[in-house]
Amino acid sequence: MSENRKIYYIVAPGSTAPNGPFSLAELRVLMQRGQVTDAWLYVVDGMNEWRPLSTLPGLYAAQAPVVVPMPAPSAPPVPATPVMPPNAMYYLTPPGSNRIKGPYTLERIALMLNRRKITLQWNYSEPGSVQWRPLADMPALRNQLLPNCGGAPAPRRPVPQATEPASSGMVWSIIFLLLGVWPGLNIICLPAGTVAVVMSILTMVHNSRGNYNLSHRFAAHSRAWRIVAMIPEGIFYTVLLIGAIGAAD
Repeated sequence: MSENRKIYYIVAPGSTAPNGPFSLAELRVLMQRGQVTDAWLYVVDGMNEWRPLSTLPGLYAAQAPVVVPMPAPSAPPVPATPVMPPNAMYYLTPPGSNRIKGPYTLERIALMLNRRKITLQWNYSEPGSVQWRPLADMPALRNQLLPNCGGAPAPRRPVPQATEPASSGMVWSIIFLLLGVWPGLNIICLPAGTVAVVMSILTMVHNSRGNYNLSHRFAAHSRAWRIVAMIPEGIFYTVLLIGAIGAAD
């Protein structure tokens, strides 16, 4: 019996409406596509009852693969803003001028902006384009600019918080202030000692208020001014001591 003879009628389970006629080859294709299952019933001329398709001889023999036509690949969407490679060359022109400079790479443009040689008000032209736009509208440039040039701000490091009060050094500040009253030293040492005493006072004030970060800052200023007063005082009193020892001999 030829497989192409349309002699088979089929019906879905629970239905009374037969479909067909189909050939054996057509039934195989319907099975492979999942349009019918083994539970469907079939009948041919000469049969007195409907039988399941699973009992149909030759239905599963040497089934040829069904070639399903694949849809044609769709074109990729065109991005609204083309992404330029980093080595693309751009031309620049100052605002209100017809002078054209370039070509420059994106990195070179960012470097000139960071060095304040150009501004974001300059216009640029992309490769293959005749349109001029402000540099402020170039998205690829934003991540390469310093914060003061309009780029993304750099993350700020957390400031460590001091938990202990700072040493005011008030005693040393007063000592260096008093040692600077000698004639000839008072020009430098008296102002430096005075500032050191003031910084020591501010250190003590912020210690009492619990502002330990500020107290450590003023304590550092007090030490710096004590060093300013100590250098000429140390030289002067060392020379004075050497002279006194020499006179005693």
